[in-house]
Amino acid sequence: MNWFRRLFPVTFALVLAALTGCSNPGSDLSGKVELNGDSLSFGQVSLYDEKGEHVANGRLLNGEYKINGLKNGSYTITVNTYTPFGTPVGLPPMPKLAGDKEHPKEIIEQAVKKHFSPEEQDAIKSIKAVPVKYASPSVSDLKVTINGNTTYDIAMTGKGERPTVNPPKKK
Repeated sequence: MNWFRRLFPVTFALVLAALTGCSNPGSDLSGKVELNGDSLSFGQVSLYDEKGEHVANGRLLNGEYKINGLKNGSYTITVNTYTPFGTPVGLPPMPKLAGDKEHPKEIIEQAVKKHFSPEEQDAIKSIKAVPVKYASPSVSDLKVTINGNTTYDIAMTGKGERPTVNPPKKK
């Protein structure tokens, strides 16, 4: 019976750890985001693995972003501020308009007030479009390798463009 008293706490702890999932919370990626030397006020930073599969998103607010719980490895980064329908990223999907038109400014403003915090609403007022090349994992040249908590500042250059529903075809 004495052996039972000694082994029970250890056995119980091992079983409890196995059942609750004793796991590593992962690494964090954070940094600043600039376009032509100016901080971006609002947007979304996304990570894609080496297979091109989406892994995670992080909110870009007042020039800074953070993404938690990542596995170590190499990633491609994309930065988006607008959807192809002219709405700030992060809004729930809005009904599609006939002819793939952008939503009226008043409708977007109402949705922003409903779905974003006051700090995010202020940041959206000065939102800037980013060059399209940074918005797609297939063409973005933003790469990072994560090995533990990592700081990676994103410095983009070029003319910002809103993405379009039907992008022009290459000639």
